[in-house]
Amino acid sequence: TVNIVAGGVLEGLIGYEYSVSDYGKAFGKIDLFTVIHCAHGGVVFLVYGNGAYLVICHSRGTPETMKNPEFCCYPDGVTGGVKQELAQAAIEAVRAGVDPDKIIYDPGFGFAKTTAQNYRMMRELRKFRVPYPPGRIPQILVGVSRKSMIYRTFDITPEESLPQTQVLHLKALQEGAAILRVHDVAEAARTIEVYWRLC
Repeated sequence: TVNIVAGGVLEGLIGYEYSVSDYGKAFGKIDLFTVIHCAHGGVVFLVYGNGAYLVICHSRGTPETMKNPEFCCYPDGVTGGVKQELAQAAIEAVRAGVDPDKIIYDPGFGFAKTTAQNYRMMRELRKFRVPYPPGRIPQILVGVSRKSMIYRTFDITPEESLPQTQVLHLKALQEGAAILRVHDVAEAARTIEVYWRLC
């Protein structure tokens, strides 16, 4: 099963600090996900509601500083570095009482990564589906819709990046993504349908 999450709610929360009441108000619209922010040097947990899934989105720095070279530096490679930081956040979440079967990884495409690093993570996305203590394999959420890794590469607007977005969606599905965060729901649904017909 592949799930689609419309962009507005998640896009408005990832990478920013919100109070519990703000989370409850926002996620009441979809009644499913709770987001935490995996930050450089620490993790902020804001869990709202019983039984909610926890999406751990990787990032470093702040929205204003995340593109600085020091935050895009991964000495052992971007995929390995991000995977290690997500796993540490997941371990801390489990210690805090989060159900390990309800943890979802978001590698954070566009957050504290260069364009080249974003494409490398996509090529190596399957490597994120490895067990973390206590031995659970996380589901993967991918959010690449209208991202700068597309429109800056081709010098187009975000709205013009729909065809390339669907190529990346297909690649994400091939690499094991379970959830796509999208802007163009109908087009993403058709991409998923084509993917299943190819399987």
